[in-house]
This record gives sequence, C-alpha cells and structure tokens, in this order.
Amino acid sequence: MPTLRDVHRYGSLLAFFVFLLPIFVYPAYLFEGVGQPVFIPNGEQVHLIPRLFLLFLVALMGWRFWRIRGLFGGLLLGYIAAATISTLSAGDPGGWAFSLFGSKARMDGLVYQGLLVLLGIAAYNTLKLNTGLTNRLLWSLVAAGSFQAILVCLQRLGFDPIGYLIGGSPYGEPMGTMGHIGVAAGLFMVVVVALLHLQEQVRTSAQGALLLLLLLNAVGLGVTQNRAAVYALLLSLLLYIATAPSWRRIFLSLAVTSSIFLGPNLLFGPPPYERGYTNTDTLKSRFVMWQFVPEVMQHIRGAPLLGGGSDAFLLVLSQHFSAERLLDFYRVEYKWPPNAIVQRVESLPPPEKGRDRVLKVHFSQYGEQRDLQATYLVGLDRAHNMFLDRLVAYGLPAALIWGLLIFYPVYLLWKKGGPKDALWLVLPAVGIYYMAWFPVVQLEPIFTLLIAALWVSAEGAGERPS
Repeated sequence: MPTLRDVHRYGSLLAFFVFLLPIFVYPAYLFEGVGQPVFIPNGEQVHLIPRLFLLFLVALMGWRFWRIRGLFGGLLLGYIAAATISTLSAGDPGGWAFSLFGSKARMDGLVYQGLLVLLGIAAYNTLKLNTGLTNRLLWSLVAAGSFQAILVCLQRLGFDPIGYLIGGSPYGEPMGTMGHIGVAAGLFMVVVVALLHLQEQVRTSAQGALLLLLLLNAVGLGVTQNRAAVYALLLSLLLYIATAPSWRRIFLSLAVTSSIFLGPNLLFGPPPYERGYTNTDTLKSRFVMWQFVPEVMQHIRGAPLLGGGSDAFLLVLSQHFSAERLLDFYRVEYKWPPNAIVQRVESLPPPEKGRDRVLKVHFSQYGEQRDLQATYLVGLDRAHNMFLDRLVAYGLPAALIWGLLIFYPVYLLWKKGGPKDALWLVLPAVGIYYMAWFPVVQLEPIFTLLIAALWVSAEGAGERPS
C-alpha cells in the first residue's frame, strides 16, 4: 500500500499537472522559425505532442496507485478494453501508427486513451486515500484558468504575448495557449465552477480576491463567445441556485452571467467578430453531423458493440459517403446562398491511407456569381458530441461507460441527501458541454481528474495510509 508520503507527493504532482497542461506548448517559432521568413508550425508539433508527453510522464509516475478499486476503476478498465478491441478489430488503413496514436490533427489514439485511463485510476486512488488533496487540484485549476483568462483578454485587445512563439491563433481568435477557442471556453467553464465551490470553503477575508478571479474567468469565457460552454455553465448556475437557494448564490450567479455577456464589450469594446449567442448556424451544422452517425455506424464492422477506432468518423465519410451526402454538410457549414445550384461534383478518392478525399464542386449559380468552382477537403473527423464520438470510435459500451462516469456520481450524491457543496456542478457542466463538443488532449485529462475527485466525494474516503 502506498505510504502517506507517496500520496502527498503524487497529489502535488497532479496539482502541478493541472496547472502545466494548459500552457505546455512547444514554442516552435522560437527555435525552428529562426531565420525562416515563412514558417507555420502545425498543431501536432505545438499543442499535442508536448501534452501527450506530459500525460505519459504523470500517468506513469502514478504506478503505485494503479489498482482497480470499486466501480470507477472497473468502468475505466472496461473503457480501455472496449477501445482496444474496437481499434484492433477495425484496423486503420493508415497502419499501426494511426491505430496507436490517432491522426496528426488529434493524436487521441489508443496510446492516449490508455494513458488517460491510467491517470484516472491513479488520481482516484490517490484522492481516495487523502480527500484533502482535491482542493489542491482546484487551486491549481484556478491558477491555470486565470492565466489563460489574462491571455485571452490581452489577445482580445490585440496584444498576443504567446502567439508569436507558437504561430499565432487560428482565425485570429483569442484562445490563450489552448489551441482552439472552444477548448479555452471549456477550461473557463470548470474554473468558474471551482471558484464557486472555493468561495464557500475559504475565510471571509479571502472571498473578495476569489470574487475578482471569478469575474476574470467569466470575462475570459465571454471573450470566447463559445455557446456550448456558456450554455452549460448557465444551466449549472440554475442548479447552483435551485439546490441551495440563497442571496449569496443568486448574487454570484448574476455576477458571473453579467461578466460573460456584458464584461467583454464594456472592457474591450465590440469584438472584431460576432458569433452571437442566438445564432443557430453552428447548431445546424451539428445536427447534420449527428445525422451522419447512424449512417457511419452501418459501415463499421461489429457496430454498435464495437467502434471503428479513433478516426472512424473521417474514414467512413471519406471512403463510403456519396459526394451528394457530404454536400449536405458543406451547404450548411459554409452558408451557401439559397439560390446555389450545383452543376456537377468531382470526387477525388482518398489515397491508400483512407484520408484526404477532395470534392470539386462546380456551381452554375452561387449568389451573384455564375460558373463558380469550389474545392472542399473532407476533413470532418468528429461528430462534435462526446457520446456519439465514443460510440463511433469505440462502440456502445464505451459511450455508456462515459455517460456513467460523468452522471453516476450525481445519483450517488442525491442518494445521500444531496450535494453539500458546489463542486458537483462540474458534472452537469461537462456533460452538457460535451453534447456539442468532443474530448481533446489539451483538456480531457483535467476533466478526468475532476470526475475522479467527484467520484471520491460521492463515495466517501477510503482507508488512510500510514
């Protein structure tokens, strides 16, 4: 059995990991871009490989805590078994490298899934032996989120202290060092929940400072204008008030909501781009992606019990979908004008690795233009719904397991008389956020640690080490 010293050491390492993961990027411009007039580092090099390496180190350093205990460990073991069987059964046409590491754009293949499971099991067992370490994780999370909030606010102002090191931000959007604006929003979402929880744990003298951090992270979330994270947090705030009504909770919820919707414009002026919280264009695209899923599953051997591997969604779209069916997505995604008329479509089949299919669309009419040609690379690789993506990649058991991992602790807490603090709101927030998003290397390990902490909270502490 691990000693008390082992528990504290690994708990401290997990806290450091939570702080380090969001900023653990490779400054490619600083090293490889020197002397090159044109140098564009790729996301794999800048964002994914460093974080995968960090996850590898932290997961392996928790080897003393690799024990399958209780339902949580059993679910994670079942998940990696489903992922392994699905991946090996499907066989990626790109070869073993794609099966193990996934595509270069995601790097969430079997190796990543295995490391995520090891991290979750080690964290669960560590926190089970010392539940007090949860707050240490939360303070690190607050520090990480607050740093990212400062970065996105600076980027919104046009001053990007990090972009020139990592090749800037795609589309010029403020996203800190998270690699995508939606990923940054997911981080702010759980940081706000963590701060609401800590507000109820600290002395009165420290609550003013926490309030400022709460507003800072809410403004950061507002800057991203990410609807999935904002709506998930708003629904969690309603639960925050409903489960333990108080003027204090109402005030904090109103302060967070005001900071999200009004803070960025009051502080920085109108944004250079306006996503709009009532804009349904993205949701329409999501609906098309979700409608693809049943059709995708028809081309996966062993479905629905088995999936087709981490990149199955893209592979099936590239290899089996008709050009006309794929255009249903591009018509919505790129907002074709109502009068767009497709004269013909050329479909260039994917090469032997099964990816990079190209559609050449010839329009006889496109808005005010005639005889227009557009080229689309079929790169849609996720359904943008975590549960559907797990279903496609690793089968129905994997999707159900993640549903249980996220929502079963809520049942346990209510079974014991209801939650005693605000941290449980992480679970509905993450669950709702994942309804319109998918797991990524930059953020999912943090979500997994929080889920492990909430399982421990719902079940109660275990035997303390000597």
